[in-house]
Amino acid sequence: MGWEDYHLFSFEYGGRYFEFDGNVRFTDRLSSLKMKEGDELLYVYDFGDSWKHSVVLEALIPKNEKSFYPCCIDGKRACPPEDSGGVWLYREKLKILKNKKHPDHEDLIDWIGKDFNPEYFDLKEVNENIHSAFTCV
Repeated sequence: MGWEDYHLFSFEYGGRYFEFDGNVRFTDRLSSLKMKEGDELLYVYDFGDSWKHSVVLEALIPKNEKSFYPCCIDGKRACPPEDSGGVWLYREKLKILKNKKHPDHEDLIDWIGKDFNPEYFDLKEVNENIHSAFTCV
């Protein structure tokens, strides 16, 4: 699964705000932000649901031609489905998903898909998606 990038999103760092409307052009490289180890970048996806992500620069390492950057070094759980209502409504959906006797359980399964597993996370798959996104820019 994964988000389809059909919602607005933004980045914020050091008092600078970058908003994207679907015409993403990475004219500024992250290196132009002059981030230091431990610095945090805020990524917000879908201004209606307001999914906020804290992206931390863990380390500055010498470039290795055999490796691809950026990369994800860790994570957990599947991303919430598109239009799932933000943190609070998604939590409610997870409760319903666990309770097969809930009156909305079947409708939720129809919407979310019977194969959805909120605990699923595959680091290799995440990095393949990152690589794909950055090589097509």
